[in-house]
Amino acid sequence: MATIDVDKANRNGRVFLGGNIASTAISAVGASMTGLILYNPAGSNRKMVLLEAGWAFVTSPAGIMTIGLALVPATNSLAPTSQGVSTVSAARAADGSNFTSYADLMSAATYAAPLPVACRWSFQALYQAADATLTTVYNATHTDRVDGSIVLVPGASVMLCMVGNAPAGLGSFVWAEYPM
Repeated sequence: MATIDVDKANRNGRVFLGGNIASTAISAVGASMTGLILYNPAGSNRKMVLLEAGWAFVTSPAGIMTIGLALVPATNSLAPTSQGVSTVSAARAADGSNFTSYADLMSAATYAAPLPVACRWSFQALYQAADATLTTVYNATHTDRVDGSIVLVPGASVMLCMVGNAPAGLGSFVWAEYPM
């Protein structure tokens, strides 16, 4: 894989970040997704290179659960139906400048075919087995350094997904945008 010069991309106003601003639940892979979704709108003429995905628990899961990333490839300019957009922050330039991202961030979206497909398992939440109330989570904040291994072309989406007990928390993405 090619090395991404994140510092240079940041200086050039290409690095953006955003995340949930209210606790949300991540869903299992399906037509309706919740959690955090990064969508590269059809017609953006940009490719979005995912650098990091993060998750911070707000509540302890009811048991062991695994969080990963799911991908929806570009599909005939058919955008997902977004819901709950107000629970995520607007994409911001990582350097604090006024550069504008082409991305859409959503806390819920519904997809027509093709549906999301899990493509990367990032981390697992564990609880202490001796804790009968399941209130102790270890490694409650996680970062997956994707480092450009997922690239969204116009019309594609990436989102957090899970298997196991649905967690409540806050997600985040960091990505770089380049002209096609």
